[in-house]
Amino acid sequence: MKGIAHLAILSFSLSCFSQVTVSEKFVMDNDVRETSGLMVFNNKIITHNDSGDDPKLYELNAGTGAIERVITISNASHIDWEDITMDDDYIYIGDIGNNNGNRTNLKIYKIDKDDFTNSETVSAEIINFSYEDQTDFTSLPNANNFDAEALTIFDDSLLIFTKNWQDFQTKVYQIPKNSGTHFAKRISSGNVQGLITGASISSENPNLFFLSGYTTSLVPFLIIIPDNRAPGPDIFNNGFTKVSLENELEEGNQVEGIFSYALNKLYISREKFEGNLNGNTIERDPKLYEITEQFSSLLHTTSAQKLEIKINNPVRNEIRIHSNLTIEKVELFSILGKQVSLEFDRNKIMVNHLKKGLYILSVHFENDHRLTRKIIIH
Repeated sequence: MKGIAHLAILSFSLSCFSQVTVSEKFVMDNDVRETSGLMVFNNKIITHNDSGDDPKLYELNAGTGAIERVITISNASHIDWEDITMDDDYIYIGDIGNNNGNRTNLKIYKIDKDDFTNSETVSAEIINFSYEDQTDFTSLPNANNFDAEALTIFDDSLLIFTKNWQDFQTKVYQIPKNSGTHFAKRISSGNVQGLITGASISSENPNLFFLSGYTTSLVPFLIIIPDNRAPGPDIFNNGFTKVSLENELEEGNQVEGIFSYALNKLYISREKFEGNLNGNTIERDPKLYEITEQFSSLLHTTSAQKLEIKINNPVRNEIRIHSNLTIEKVELFSILGKQVSLEFDRNKIMVNHLKKGLYILSVHFENDHRLTRKIIIH
């Protein structure tokens, strides 16, 4: 992870005020017991198995989980499907699983949304790719850094997040969305200290990323990559937030798919799991969970018109805000999420009574515009 020390502190500490809650939505049908990717389209939940199945997508009732349609991709093979994502016109299925690190047939299937909606058998365009920095294809089962289970959209590209078995980091690769054969370009990396299994952009903010993952003892976690980072493709350049779900889901939960479907709302799926963990026999049914999180609000700027703003940072005695919109409310939070009392006078906030450190400033403007920034008080 790149960045100076105070940014690293933020990445660790924000989880203290994340206000993440998890609730079970339903037990998933046994036909999707190896649910691996997750998406919401036409008010239905779309998922697929990772391996051992035909090339199928399953359309589930969002309320009950009942399978309502099965869509077959006629020109696809089902080797190791690991994630699914979409843009305005297409659905993308990532056949990107690579447990042994020796695959030379990695690909992404691209399906027209109209075809998907109107037919139960569709044909896909094919995006073939290889990693630009992989030169060794020796088989290393669960011991390589070229496995991947997470795929999402970013601008006009696809992003793949690797599941590194050797160093428990994740590398980010970028490939075009058009069919053909491509090299996946490495653009970023993050020391997530775990195994990444799914990715989604926020439904409200295309620059805010959510990743699912678990530790080697199958304790699930979330990774949140904020939107207030430096421009460019290195999306980890301003750190990240890691939120453990151990209290909510305990160990032995092989979480896989993740999808942001509304403001502050995520779905996350869990595979069926049967095995021995720390001397205990564990059996877990495949399930869909709903997560309520606060990052989409705290790390999000909403704007129906161009917002022009200047904020001094770092600060000593006062925070000065200059904007082209009328400021209606200002909130300041400590790094632990406690709201700090403050006096707001026009475009000025006195902070000389506060301790030095990192704070989060939330500015509310007219017409429901909002902006959040990290503030350093010296």
